[in-house]
Amino acid sequence: MGDTPHHESFEAYWVRFVRAHAHSSTRLAHFFGTGLAPTAGLDGIGRRRPARALVGLLTGLSINALSHLVLQGERPSTLGRPLWSARAHLRLFFETLTGTMGTHVEQVMSTPTRTRGKRSNGASRNHETTGAQTNSWTATQAGES
Repeated sequence: MGDTPHHESFEAYWVRFVRAHAHSSTRLAHFFGTGLAPTAGLDGIGRRRPARALVGLLTGLSINALSHLVLQGERPSTLGRPLWSARAHLRLFFETLTGTMGTHVEQVMSTPTRTRGKRSNGASRNHETTGAQTNSWTATQAGES
């Protein structure tokens, strides 16, 4: 998804992140992937097995990335901010664990978003849509907010 504007706050980034993770199956895969990565990584470090740590981290990250490809048919992205992406993944993990993530998704997806782009005839379009109407947050939409 496009670059994140430098002036964007983490909360604005979080809204875009939630839209990109609107499907419950993707969030569940991310819950397991995000939980597995640091757990396996720390286990490998604690046992002084760097290969185990690396494999654990890569497995967790792969689960997250593949969930976008397989479950949503979209390319995974850090939305232009890798550190904010890590923070958002941890927030998704803990909010899923505490049962509050679903409420955030409902709030974000019911809030109108402004999208810009080109129609098939080349004319530009500007309109507001709700998350219910745009359940799939595409790379071009994320980069043009």
